[in-house]
Amino acid sequence: MHPDDSVLGQYSRGLQKGLTTLSYQQMITEAFRPEWWQSTQLIQIDKANGNTRKVVLLADLSNTTEEYTQLEYNWSLFFGLAVQLYESTLVSNNAPIDQYFDGNHNALTAQQIRGKELFEGNAKCINCHGGAEFTNASVKNVQNERLERMVMGDGQQAVYDNGFYNIGVRPTTNDLGVGGNA
Repeated sequence: MHPDDSVLGQYSRGLQKGLTTLSYQQMITEAFRPEWWQSTQLIQIDKANGNTRKVVLLADLSNTTEEYTQLEYNWSLFFGLAVQLYESTLVSNNAPIDQYFDGNHNALTAQQIRGKELFEGNAKCINCHGGAEFTNASVKNVQNERLERMVMGDGQQAVYDNGFYNIGVRPTTNDLGVGGNA
């Protein structure tokens, strides 16, 4: 964490990695509602498919890798919310690309200009990462155009939900809101 960070700089360890503050568990218990982390029940995960199998109603831990405390099980929730809230404090309004778009054509290096041209051209990044926010999933954009017709590689048109794209990380059928069956 850089000492000049406007949110977490006060907790910086300078040139060393990490923060000078509390452990992750202490930070979670101070930042989040107790009902999200304080339960003594254990949660056991079905290794076969990753779905929750059962909640074990025991206060003591058996120290197996298949059982988690509520705090451990909700780790992705805590991490996601923390990153979302932290990122909402980051405002880039004077990066070299901002200066370039404001008319200072000396703000970008030749390599950065080639990257910008690739982004806007052959790589087609701008098709999904458009606008000032570099995302077509922004509230402003989706309010204006919820569905989008897009020409695919085979020349055929497909209709997309403009806020969400299947980028191949998970099978479409895993997302009930997009392509799965309830």
